[in-house]
Amino acid sequence: MALSGHAFAQTAQDNSTSDTQTASAQTAPAAPSESLNGVPARQGWFWYLDPKKEKKKPKPQVIAPPPVAASEPSTQAVVIVAPSSASAPAVTYAPDDKEHCKVKDSWEPNCGFIDPGNDFDFQAKERDILLQQMSLRPDKPESVEAAQRYMKWVVTKASMAANMWYFNMVQHPDLDPTVQNPISEIGIALASRVDKANQVEIFDLIRNEGGVLFYFSRDDCDYCHEQAPYTRRVARMMGLQLINIPLDGKCLAGFEGDSCGSNITNQQVAPLNVAVVPALYLYVPDNTWIRLGTGVVTDTTIIANTVNFFSAYRSAVLNGLDNSDGVRPPVTFDPKYNAKPTGVTPADGSSQAAAPDRSKMLELLGYGAGAQAGAKK
Repeated sequence: MALSGHAFAQTAQDNSTSDTQTASAQTAPAAPSESLNGVPARQGWFWYLDPKKEKKKPKPQVIAPPPVAASEPSTQAVVIVAPSSASAPAVTYAPDDKEHCKVKDSWEPNCGFIDPGNDFDFQAKERDILLQQMSLRPDKPESVEAAQRYMKWVVTKASMAANMWYFNMVQHPDLDPTVQNPISEIGIALASRVDKANQVEIFDLIRNEGGVLFYFSRDDCDYCHEQAPYTRRVARMMGLQLINIPLDGKCLAGFEGDSCGSNITNQQVAPLNVAVVPALYLYVPDNTWIRLGTGVVTDTTIIANTVNFFSAYRSAVLNGLDNSDGVRPPVTFDPKYNAKPTGVTPADGSSQAAAPDRSKMLELLGYGAGAQAGAKK
């Protein structure tokens, strides 16, 4: 059907408009949503796709060398590729299975404490692991309880050993050190009487040798003032002269005249290494200095130190034992060189009670009959 000129023109115009719109749609940039939808989404682990499993590599095979005749030495290097040894699978036990816990090698911390019996290595293994777990996990009740059960076992063993220890001492007096050195109240009272008799003899010997006590101090030292009365009381009890050596040149109150050694310089006392005051020394001619105490020391301690140290010094000198360092005198506390009275009497009556024997004491300390006669005067 023929179209009129007006209709044709209108149709051409519509077609032109449609072509123009189509061209514009093709040349115009796409919307953001369209560009995103057009690209495939990235996929991976977070999109619930498991990673690809790696294929297991075949185990290396052992390449054996070619056979070689016995008469012909092989000149080809042999290369052997050993397969990697797989770790042994962990052994697991059922929760109710406790038989393996009774064996040292298969015991594990989850077993808790098991009585090791007489196996010392087994208990050492449990001790180290259980105490380690308790130290690292003190907030875990099971860890602390296991260590508690181990300690209960140890205390029980210790209690048994203590009872057996005491039984053996009673049945075998030679194992009991308190037989000759009593620690009970009555025993100490009796031993003190023996010691006092021994002390009197020792003090007499020190006086006969010309012993003198030297008390080192400073006027600005509070402890020096506090210790001075104890020192003077000990000197009177021993019957020895006491001289105060003030390292600052000022004697303490109560030390006047011959009792004040302010004329002695620090250079003269330097070999004694008096680094702390108050300090009390016993001087025995010729040139023997024995430190009796440093700081605040009771008179009982000073007396005991005087008896023990002087006896040990005399015993070392008489027996030729020299363990001095140039400043300290030689001493020995070995009972065979320094016998002490104990008051114990042998049951068979073979000898008298080990009480102080003046003649024996003088003999041990190196004094002859002349010294004995002089001491009695």
